[in-house]
Amino acid sequence: MDNPTPQDLRTALKDGTIYSVDSETLKQYLVLLSQGSGAWSSENIYNPLVGNIINHILMQRHIDRLNKQNSITQSLVIVLTIAALLVAIPQIWFAYKADKRAETVPETQSMPQSENKLQMSTPIPGSLPANHQVESPGVDVKAKKKSEKVSLQ
Repeated sequence: MDNPTPQDLRTALKDGTIYSVDSETLKQYLVLLSQGSGAWSSENIYNPLVGNIINHILMQRHIDRLNKQNSITQSLVIVLTIAALLVAIPQIWFAYKADKRAETVPETQSMPQSENKLQMSTPIPGSLPANHQVESPGVDVKAKKKSEKVSLQ
């Protein structure tokens, strides 16, 4: 329909075909209502009502399009979530199996090189503090402390 007339709009309203008219024609109906043409002058009270009906139809079509797009997006998110799970589950399984194998390794096997690096084979060189007293291996520490207590009294 190129340029709808007020009569076309009246007919669409009466027979209910306004709900099946394409969106472009509905927009042209709104323009027709907003011009305040003489054909509608006796029915000015109905202009806002008809405008609201047309806006409602356009809004419902817009919401339907958005719902369709959201359904597509939701399906995509579900597919990606399933793909992520399919990738993660084998990784967890193989890590679990590797831990079980590591627990059953006989103690006669040598430790991996990375664990050997944590053990220090030689002491750290450095000087002792000035007030540090080195005890000889044969001295009884308890006896020495008792003698210190006696000498302090």
